[in-house]
Amino acid sequence: MRNDYIDSSIEAWESERPDLDVAPVAVVGRIRRAAALIDERIAAVIARFGIRNPGDFDTLATLRREGEPFQLSPKELTSRLLLTSAGLSGRLDRLEGPGWIERSPHPDDGRATIVTLTPDGVAIVDEVHRHILDEYRDALGPIDETGRDGLADLLRKILVNLGDA
Repeated sequence: MRNDYIDSSIEAWESERPDLDVAPVAVVGRIRRAAALIDERIAAVIARFGIRNPGDFDTLATLRREGEPFQLSPKELTSRLLLTSAGLSGRLDRLEGPGWIERSPHPDDGRATIVTLTPDGVAIVDEVHRHILDEYRDALGPIDETGRDGLADLLRKILVNLGDA
């Protein structure tokens, strides 16, 4: 098996600080490195479709996952995206320009708005999502289905241990 960047990092730490147990780097370092490399690929995919950043795509995808009529209040969006209202406002401005979302008065509260994914927004999310899934499959290519299922279970345990339940 070929060495990767993490192997060289571990070797360097073991040489420089033999008093430290750097064994967790073999797993955590690879998780972080894989995430960064996948993020780079995803950023390239969405850029091909004119989406400026992954956060903008996350906003569109959050609306798409809602199902018909693909709408949420800004408050619901900030909660699901873990954003401030100011952060969401900038995203919505960027997404409204190309016609991927619309903001309209909330039907139950005249002081509030509702954000709706437009038909063009649905189309762009569906197309980009196909390409993102291709990137995920490519990244996991060397691992068979049994290995993927086992890895998913192990990563779930880590996330639950970290409080992501």
